Amino acid sequence: MRSDTPTLKTDRLVLRPIAADDTDALHRISNEPGVRRFLWDDEPVERATIRDLVFRSTRMFSEEGIGLFGIRRRSSENLIGFCGFVRLSGMAEAELAYGLMQRAWGEGLATEASAACLRHALEGVGLGRVIVGADEENVASARVIEKLGMRFVGSMNPNVPEAPYYAVYREELLSKSARKDQGMEVEAKLEELGLVLPGPTKTPPGLVLLFSWVRVRGDRAHVSGHVALNPDGSTAGPFGKVGAEVSEEEAYEAARLTTLAILASLKRELGDLDRITAWLRVFGMVNSAPGFDRQPNVINGFSDLILQLYGPEAGDHARSAVGMAALPLGAPVEIEAEVLVRGDL
Repeated sequence: MRSDTPTLKTDRLVLRPIAADDTDALHRISNEPGVRRFLWDDEPVERATIRDLVFRSTRMFSEEGIGLFGIRRRSSENLIGFCGFVRLSGMAEAELAYGLMQRAWGEGLATEASAACLRHALEGVGLGRVIVGADEENVASARVIEKLGMRFVGSMNPNVPEAPYYAVYREELLSKSARKDQGMEVEAKLEELGLVLPGPTKTPPGLVLLFSWVRVRGDRAHVSGHVALNPDGSTAGPFGKVGAEVSEEEAYEAARLTTLAILASLKRELGDLDRITAWLRVFGMVNSAPGFDRQPNVINGFSDLILQLYGPEAGDHARSAVGMAALPLGAPVEIEAEVLVRGDL
């Protein structure tokens, strides 16, 4: 293996080249029904197949500096998936591929790991572009491809001519990196993730809101309670109680959308999201059905995204996550916050 093959680190993950010791874990992950369906044509995966995958990846790292990385959370040595590059039969270019155990789905980890692999290939190794094939039925992977900013380039695989392919080019990634260097780090990360800040809140008829969404005093910005918004500023569904009409997973996504609504209000007030130097306190409210007690899991949708955008130093925050009998407009989640800002308005 090339001595310059790195260990990749993100806000939440550590990625190391897969090795023979990972065979058993990779075999278990690959045979999970959701993983096997799209990566292995829904066929049982033999251990010999995984051993061959590790062998070919090791050779690719040695010869080309790219291959498959094992994915681990920063807080654990347990393998939760793999991400990197494989070369399929009949293909001249290696393509991006990933597999993540099902209990790690829905946290944005596939996008986070894939983005790290893209940067390694395009900036570290110097590839001109990275390609990825897609299964049209794999909606989750389509969202990952969109968040990575990859563009449709047509059919490329002679063995599967109907499969659409997407690409991102080195020049595009370098342009985004330059924008980060010019003080647009948080907004560049949002763009890299394919996330869009919503417009100003559209107040529903009959509702009177006599307060400011953000109130700045000295170096503190106090953020009023926000709910999930659509890009046009209208209130986003689903609506109802978590644990009844709304699932825990849907509420997690609502918390992520609420995060974007809060960031949009802060940007309108501060002008620049990079003026936020620390997230101090977060109060998360969950419209809870009787017996639902996993409010922290729901509000993790907020915390995960803030940590991804601001990192562990500025993004870390004190937090409460409580259940409520009802929330305005039937929203499943409402969140308020307090942040430290650079400068005095």
